[in-house]
Amino acid sequence: MTSLPSGEAHFHFGAKVGQRSAGRSSVAAAAYRAGQRLHDERLGQTFDYSRKRHITDAFILVPADAPAWASDRGALWGAVERAEKRRDASLWREIEVSLPRDLPPEAYRPLLEQALAPYVAAGLAADVCVHCPPAADGGPQPHAHVMITTRALGQDGFAARKSDDLIAILDGAKGAPRGEALKVERQRWADEINRHLRAVASDRRVDARSYAERGLDRQAEPKMGERAAQRHRRQRERHARDPTAPPPRPSARQRHVGAIRALRKTENALLELETEMVKADKKDSSAAKQEIKVNLLRERLGPDLDYENYRGGVYMVDTKNPNLTRVQFRDDSWAEIDHQSERIKTWGAANGTAADFALDAAAALDWQDDVVSRLPTSARTRGPGRRLNAEEASDRADWWREQGYTDVTTSGGRVLIGIGPSRLVDSGDRCELHGPVTEDAIRAMVANAKDHYGTPPRARTWGSDEFRALYWLEAQRQGVEVVDYEPPEHVRRQWEEECQRTARTEAAVGTVADRAALARQLRAYAAGDTETPPSPEVGLAVAALTPDQRARLARSEPYELIPQLAGLQMTGQDLAAGVAPAGQPGPAVRPAAPASRPEAEELPEWVQELQAQGAVIVPAARP
Repeated sequence: MTSLPSGEAHFHFGAKVGQRSAGRSSVAAAAYRAGQRLHDERLGQTFDYSRKRHITDAFILVPADAPAWASDRGALWGAVERAEKRRDASLWREIEVSLPRDLPPEAYRPLLEQALAPYVAAGLAADVCVHCPPAADGGPQPHAHVMITTRALGQDGFAARKSDDLIAILDGAKGAPRGEALKVERQRWADEINRHLRAVASDRRVDARSYAERGLDRQAEPKMGERAAQRHRRQRERHARDPTAPPPRPSARQRHVGAIRALRKTENALLELETEMVKADKKDSSAAKQEIKVNLLRERLGPDLDYENYRGGVYMVDTKNPNLTRVQFRDDSWAEIDHQSERIKTWGAANGTAADFALDAAAALDWQDDVVSRLPTSARTRGPGRRLNAEEASDRADWWREQGYTDVTTSGGRVLIGIGPSRLVDSGDRCELHGPVTEDAIRAMVANAKDHYGTPPRARTWGSDEFRALYWLEAQRQGVEVVDYEPPEHVRRQWEEECQRTARTEAAVGTVADRAALARQLRAYAAGDTETPPSPEVGLAVAALTPDQRARLARSEPYELIPQLAGLQMTGQDLAAGVAPAGQPGPAVRPAAPASRPEAEELPEWVQELQAQGAVIVPAARP
C-alpha cells in the first residue's frame, strides 16, 4: 500500500531565482542539471558534471525566431552571463516540478512542452532536464528542472530589459498579493498534469492545494535534502554491487520521513476501516471508535496493560511520532510516553486519569516507577475572544507550524505544542505552560498573543514573578500590552538598556514577525537544501562553521534558531569587514543578546562551542 491516499498522485511545484549575488553561475547550474561539461567564460572556470547519473532527458525550448546558437546549452547560458552586468543580477528563474509515476517516460516531454508553451510564446528560452533517481521506497522519482531566461530572446539576442511576461506569470502585477500569481501558475501546472494522467487512463490526480486548504489534518513531509538523498542513493547502489560494503545508513531526517510514510500507510488502512464503520449502525460507532483508540495503545504499549480500566476515559491517542505516544483523557489530563528515553510525563488535571495510567504503562513496559514525572502548570495567559472549536483548532495548529514548531498536535478544541522540555496547550483565549519556564516557551506564548489576542494585542498573565517579568520583556519586543502587570524598576531598566542595543539587530535581521521564516531558511541553508542564505552576512558566518557545527545547526528546530539570527548577522558583518585567511581563527560567532540572556548551559551546544573557540573560515564549495 502506498503512503498516498487512493486517487492521489504526488505533486511538487517550486519556483526559485538564480542570483549572482548568492555566488551562482547559470553556466554551472545548467551543467549540473544536464550532466554536461560547460565552460563559464566570465569566471574562467569549467564545470564538469558529465558523470552525473539519473538524467533521462535534456532539451532546450526556444522561440521560433531565436538564433541557432540559443539551442546550444553552453552558448545560451554564456550569453546570459554576458547580458547581465549587475553584481546582484537575477540570472534565471527555475521551476522544479514532480512527474507522476503513472505517466510513462515517453509522456514527460510532451507534458513539459505544453506546460512551458506560455513562456516560449513570451520569447523566453527554457532549458529542461528530466531526472529520475530512485526514491526511498525503491521506485522511480521522476521530476524536471526548468531554467528559464529572464529576458526575451530574438534574432538579435537578448532584450534590453527583463521580461514583463515572466514577471507577470511568476510574480504577478505590481501591488498584487504576494504569492498569488505563483499559486495560479501552480494550479495551471496541476491541471496540465491531470490532463495527461487522464490521457493514460490513470485514476490518480494531483492537487495543487495544501492539506490545510483541502481541510485535511495532515502535515507535509519535511524535505530530506538533495545532498542527503544523493549520498543515501550512492550507499544503496554500492551495497547492491558489493554485499560486503557497509549497508546504507539513512539520516535522521530520512528515518523521520520514512516513519511519516509508514504512518500514512497505516492511516490509509485506518481510513478504509472507518469507511466500513460508517456503513455500520450508528449505535455501534462510539464503541468502535474507542476500540480503535485502545488498539493503537495496545500496539504501542503491549498486551500487559489492563486497557478496560481506561477504555471509556480515553479521548485522544496520538501516535504520529514513532518514538512518542500521547494520550489525552476526558478529564483533561495528559500522558506522554517517550519510548526512546523510557520516560513518561503527565500534565493537566491534577490527580487525573493520566497519573494512574502512567504508572500502569510503566509497569506494562517493565520500566521503573521513577520514570514517571509530572509537568506542573507553570503559567498561563489569557486574551480576548473565546475557546476554539475543532475546526478552528486545526487552523490554529497550522499557524503554529508556520512559526517553525514541528511538535504540534490537535485534540478537540485544543492545540498541544512541544517546545523542548515544556508543553503549551493553546485553547484560543487561553494558553497554558506546563513544565519549566524557558525563554523559547515565553517567546512562543507572546507570539501567540500578538497574532490572536486582539488589535492591539493585550494579554493577562498568571505565574511566578520570574515568568511575568520575562513575559513582559518579550511582550515589549513583540508589541503586546500586558494589562495586569507593573514591572519592577530593575526590569524597566533592563528593557531600556536593551532598546539601546537593538537598533543594529533590527536593521540586520528584521522584526520579530518575520524571523520565523528566516530561521527556517537558515536551517535549510545549513542543511544544504537551499543555496540562498537568509542574508549574505549570515551566509558568511555559516561558512565559518566546522562541518560538525553546521550539521548541528541544520538539526536545530526553527524556534531555537530565532534568537541566534542576530548574532550570526553581526558575526558576518565582522567577517566581511576583515575576513581572516582560510584556516586561521576568525571572530567567534556570537549568539543574539536578548535583555534576559539564558545561562550558558541553556544555550544550544553549537553556540557554546563557538563561544569557546574562534571560528575557522572554510569557504563552502557549491555547484
